Formats: sequence, C-alpha cells, structure tokens
Amino acid sequence: HRGSVFGSLGIDKSRSQKDFDGLLWAELEKYKDYPYILVEGEGRKIGPIFVPNFITTKIKEGLHILLEASLATRVKRIKSEYIIDSKLVEKGKESLSYLQRTLGQKKVNTLQRMLEEKDIDNFVQELCVNYYDKLYDDSKKETGYYSKIINVEEIEDAVLSLKDFLHYKFECVGDRVGK
Repeated sequence: HRGSVFGSLGIDKSRSQKDFDGLLWAELEKYKDYPYILVEGEGRKIGPIFVPNFITTKIKEGLHILLEASLATRVKRIKSEYIIDSKLVEKGKESLSYLQRTLGQKKVNTLQRMLEEKDIDNFVQELCVNYYDKLYDDSKKETGYYSKIINVEEIEDAVLSLKDFLHYKFECVGDRVGK
C-alpha cells in the first residue's frame, strides 16, 4: 500500500529497487521452511518498485483470502497508518494532483478543501469510496473466488479465524502458524 498515490505520506523517502530486493530476500529467507507465506495480493508493480515474477505467479496461483471491514473501521485504520505529521495538507495536496484525471477537478478541489479544513475522516472516506474501492473492484467477493472470507472488524477474532483456516488447510505444525 505504500506504493499508492498517498503511499509516501508519513515516510521520508521510497526504497530503491535494490533495497526492496535485498529486504525481500532477507524476509523470504526467514520463512523458507514454512509451509506458506501470507502476502497482500499485489500486481507486478508497487509504485516504482517491481515485484519479482516468481512472487506474482505464486500470488495468482495461491489461496485467496478476502479480508473485509466496514468503511468506518477502514477509515480509522488508514488514519492511524498514514496521518502521522503536520505536513499532511501539503503532501496530501501534492498527491491529490495525480488524481485529477481519474476523479476530475471538482472532486479533487473538494478533497483539497477537506484537507485544508482538516476534515480527515471525510477525506479518507471519500478517497476510499470514490477512488480506492473502484480500483479494487476485482477484489470484491462477488467478482472473485476466495477460499475464505474473513471479517476483520475485530483483529483478534480475525487472527483466530485465519489461524484455524490455515491449520485446517495446511495441517500446520502448531507454533509456526501466525508467527
């Protein structure tokens, strides 16, 4: 998600391809003996970074699990992840300029006004409904095949549901599930 239009909010700079590749290999090495790895369903690119082909192939071939949450919960979580510093208005306006073509000038102006007025809840909600949800239409349960759909309103319950599903699916060895 840090490759999106607003991905740079709250962080100083993006990683280079070389940094990404090195960090990715180090992480994969940690899990080489595990029966599976959970990853977000990504395409070939995350912002300016290219995901290796073997990973995108495995994502397509692997089990697909849909995580669902209400709009209110998503807004709360997005705010806790992205709304970090006082430079939000400046950085957010810059990011919004990239959406002019997709959303139109009127909607971008409305979003900029929300930022200026620090109406962050409505700003995030509008972006979810009018931009991100439309980008991820193919991830809706009505349009895709999912081995499991998990409600993530309550994280602890979702984790237990995911662990139970994975244990059943992979007959995993106790402690390694969820680490």
